[in-house]
Amino acid sequence: REKERERGREEGGGGEGEASGAGVGLSGRSVAMAAMATMEGSANSRAGISSQELLQKVKAFISGVDPAQGHQLTVKEHARCGILLLRNLPPARAAVLEHLRGVFDESVGAYILALDREGGGGGGGGGHLGSLGLEDVTLEIQGVLSEFVRSNPRAWAPLVSGWSIDLMGQLSSKYSGRHRVPHASSLNELLQLWMSCKAMRALMEIYVQCLSSLISSCPDACVDALLDTSVQHSPHFDWVVAHIGSSFPNTIISRVLSCGLKDFCLHGGPSSSAVEPLLPPPCLADQRVPKIASVVGILGHLATRHADSIKQELLLMFHESLGPCHEAGGRARHQEATVPFLLQLAAMSPALLGAVSAELVDSLKPPVLDQLHQRFSGLGRDEADNLLGLLVHLVCQSGAGAHRVLRFLLETASPASVITGPGLAVRDSVREACQRVVQLLLLNLQRLVYSKGGGGGGELTELYCL
Repeated sequence: REKERERGREEGGGGEGEASGAGVGLSGRSVAMAAMATMEGSANSRAGISSQELLQKVKAFISGVDPAQGHQLTVKEHARCGILLLRNLPPARAAVLEHLRGVFDESVGAYILALDREGGGGGGGGGHLGSLGLEDVTLEIQGVLSEFVRSNPRAWAPLVSGWSIDLMGQLSSKYSGRHRVPHASSLNELLQLWMSCKAMRALMEIYVQCLSSLISSCPDACVDALLDTSVQHSPHFDWVVAHIGSSFPNTIISRVLSCGLKDFCLHGGPSSSAVEPLLPPPCLADQRVPKIASVVGILGHLATRHADSIKQELLLMFHESLGPCHEAGGRARHQEATVPFLLQLAAMSPALLGAVSAELVDSLKPPVLDQLHQRFSGLGRDEADNLLGLLVHLVCQSGAGAHRVLRFLLETASPASVITGPGLAVRDSVREACQRVVQLLLLNLQRLVYSKGGGGGGELTELYCL
């Protein structure tokens, strides 16, 4: 203990000079104390390294100086020191992972520098060699983390996936303004650029392994990290979303919707939809629900190739939300919030609205309408008005399929004395609710026409469809 206190005093006095160890994230004393406790309790579990050698590595990692030679550690030496601690000293793993972010940053920076020099005709040798010098280290890091995930996926996959996906987002944003990095809108070029970078590819493969290991059990932690990073780093992060979505389309679609719904519930659910009853504001995304924009963006990337899967998943969510729920708490709240959540998604994405509107209308048979009425008959006036306003806005935005929606509304709202098509006999309460929707729709259309002032007829094509 006396020796440990002396080491702590020595390490505490050298903090300013530890440039290469600045990202360690834990104090030298706390890591060293943890190292001593771990080495005393698990010396037999390590192969090929003594407690004294491990302590020397801890000291080198914290100070950034080789204790035997006395020279400053290079980036590669410092990284390899961290890799050894990552394998042999569990209490140091958080600090090591934080430090290893800088190693990947160095490698990506060298890769971009080489591209800049090649483009400028100045010779890319220096940057290229710097990148190659760290490639073997990044592969070693990948190997260690892969080993951890394989040995215990439930414990390691959520942690490692969050680390790798967040680092990809940070690096994508950091280097987005460089001359040779394509604009975020050039998704294919950006994907090709980053997947040609060994460090970025290693991070992508780490995340994919984590998601694959949990895909049959609990992938939500990995998908939640993807959503969080998309919120922070879109559009520079969209290439990651595109690649992962194309690799796991069904899983990403279902779990992105599930995680988005959970976040929607967390931020207020149905009552958080800040939409006026008649004239919705230009931006319908609730600013208190940050992940919903990422949900829309991710589904938008996948819609070009997986539109049918997205449509089926949205319809499945809708019908499952109307079923009986015998559990109180979270599941009941999710069922209550599903329809408002889907309406908000449709309001933010015309593509999603167009994909599901026709089949959704066809599925609204009298039993389903009864379930909808029972689900929302207990809403307060303000909440009901918000949902009705959003619904009316969506009908006005439904484009070429609007005549189908309008026909359904008129037939369902018709009085019982009017002869309707087969299978359209509905309860009076459902009919009255539908009449309310039609009234609001007509009033909204009237105000919209007046607001146009009679000019620019080309802007009213959707109304002509109605």
